[in-house]
Amino acid sequence: MRRGSRYVLKTIHPRSGTRSCGFLLAAGRDYSLLISLVFLLIFQLSSVARS
Repeated sequence: MRRGSRYVLKTIHPRSGTRSCGFLLAAGRDYSLLISLVFLLIFQLSSVARS
């Protein structure tokens, strides 16, 4: 499971919002992965708010 979360963290970039949604649905099985995506989404929103 850890290996999968590393892959997602490397794949998701701040500009690819559509990928985040897709991974969010796929990550519904793993709570740790879901939490990681939540933090990434918060980071995206904060970076967008700055600009």
